[in-house]
Amino acid sequence: MALVLSGSYEEIGDTGSWAVAPGDVIVHSPFEAHYNGIGTRGAEVLLMPIQSFRKHALLALDDPDEAVRLSQKSPEVAAAYVLKNARNRASNVRDWPDLLAQAIREEPDLQITQWALGIGLDPAVVSRGFRRHFDCSPSQYRLKSRVRAALPAIASNEGTLGDIAHDCGFSDQAHFSRAIRSATGLSPTGLRAFFEERAHKCMGTTHTA
Repeated sequence: MALVLSGSYEEIGDTGSWAVAPGDVIVHSPFEAHYNGIGTRGAEVLLMPIQSFRKHALLALDDPDEAVRLSQKSPEVAAAYVLKNARNRASNVRDWPDLLAQAIREEPDLQITQWALGIGLDPAVVSRGFRRHFDCSPSQYRLKSRVRAALPAIASNEGTLGDIAHDCGFSDQAHFSRAIRSATGLSPTGLRAFFEERAHKCMGTTHTA
């Protein structure tokens, strides 16, 4: 999780595009990919660890100084403060690639050609423009969205992996396994074990403290 303290930049990645300024918070879920477009003025950012998934990635915090103060004692305490006190903030980046990315995240089965024609753009232009902006095709972004939807289900340890593959729109179990391994380096079974081990470590740390 990143809290912007000074400066500004644009982040582009799996959750969309975010133009951020002081007081803004971007929450990164496990295995999420993104890159930052930082201007000549630079930016100062406080990074804090979190152990959760959030669908809404952009937050706003009224008192960043308190988060900085808490982080000097414990990054985990600072992160808990931010998540408790920050509020959801809408993105101010609304170019058509961002609108398409949002549409794909909300409806992974979206027909890209129909969407493009619906806003008066040639589908080939949309495909090229989307790739320039997000460094992947709309179809690849769709797959990333399915993976992002599957990760919290895998981590929750509720339901079979086969059910998760079906519910998240993968064509079959093999397709599901390849996509998860490509994104995380682990099979779905290995990833579930990874999340379980991490949860036990967090519980042990909390109990010890």
